[in-house]
Amino acid sequence: MSGIIADAVAQGRVIAAGFRPDPYEVLRTVATPDGQGGSTEVESVVEAGGCLLTAGGTRPEEVAFAERAGAQAPFVARNMPHQSGVTARDVLRIAGRRFEVVGVLRTGATSVTVTAICEERS
Repeated sequence: MSGIIADAVAQGRVIAAGFRPDPYEVLRTVATPDGQGGSTEVESVVEAGGCLLTAGGTRPEEVAFAERAGAQAPFVARNMPHQSGVTARDVLRIAGRRFEVVGVLRTGATSVTVTAICEERS
């Protein structure tokens, strides 16, 4: 990225950081060796940060992810930091509630934020 574009992206990331009132944790299930040749699956926190949790998708790509996954009542975790490693196999814990991630939107090198489309699970 060159000068003006890089500056604009950096400024956008700083502004976006101000719109993250909801703390989140990314939970990922990882296989841990059990010492006997097998493994045990353990859910671990692999990332923490802030986001803006909203009910329902409004952008066409958010709606498409939710429909494809069969999400009945989708939620959207917006404004996650651009370096977030969240995937569609993860679970988000936000304010004690669990959300299964069904899709993640990133826009590449100029990404200011990451958006995760989720469905609440009990």
